[in-house]
Amino acid sequence: MLYPAEKDCIFLHEGMFLDRPRPINAHKGTVGHLLVVAGSKGMAGASLLAAHAALRSGCGMVSVHGPACNRIILQTALPEAMFLSDKANNFISCVSDIAKYTTLVIGPGIGTNEQTGQMLSDLLPRLQHPCVLDADALNLIASHKTWLGLLPPGTILTPHPKEFERLFGTTENPDERIHLLRERSTAHKLVILLKGAGTLVAVPSGRLYKNTTGNPGMATAGSGDVLAGIIGGLLAQGYSPEEAAAKGVFIHGKAGDMVLKYKKQEALIASDIIKQLNIRES
Repeated sequence: MLYPAEKDCIFLHEGMFLDRPRPINAHKGTVGHLLVVAGSKGMAGASLLAAHAALRSGCGMVSVHGPACNRIILQTALPEAMFLSDKANNFISCVSDIAKYTTLVIGPGIGTNEQTGQMLSDLLPRLQHPCVLDADALNLIASHKTWLGLLPPGTILTPHPKEFERLFGTTENPDERIHLLRERSTAHKLVILLKGAGTLVAVPSGRLYKNTTGNPGMATAGSGDVLAGIIGGLLAQGYSPEEAAAKGVFIHGKAGDMVLKYKKQEALIASDIIKQLNIRES
């Protein structure tokens, strides 16, 4: 069903955003270098899923900044990604040099402790280009709403409904929430992606996209980390924030639908989605 606030939405479909063919002389340094700021003790999987998805989306290089305790896990499970150990063992306390990266994904599995909050407070004013903020980065910003003003225009936020509520307030019904989504996107000049069945992508121009792919089996731990990685990988390759968010949502859902060709919905896990990103349909 469509709510009144969605009456002018654009339904995402195959071919809406064209792939960027690589020039014959392309190398890893010309197709994006993404920094994934993710993970904490016991949450290495969040950074692993996001980084792996970014690589499978076509990003040339992916580096992960995470707590020292996650180094062996990441470098064993994903040798294609580089790992930068934080000075803290169990959480992320400081991210220093970001100038060499095309863009960043910040937030999967980082937790909300005080030191990590200080890291984010120090990092946000140094961002020069749109990036992707997900998960605990959104929860930390929700506790310090003035930080929204530090974000570069076009930055992509990926909240689920509860995270959206923490960021922007409660609403009485879905229609009010959609109105608020569009209003906050325009007011803050951010791309805001409201996750769920029929994920919505609001952009500062007022345009609203509604996704047409995906299935209930994707309601599983780590699915959002995969989505953040896909969008970050596309953004690093030069897609605009609007294109990266809309295209990322569509192909994330399509990959999840492809899993159902050989697995039941109940058996789908997040890494299955990544595996489908490299399948060329005949």
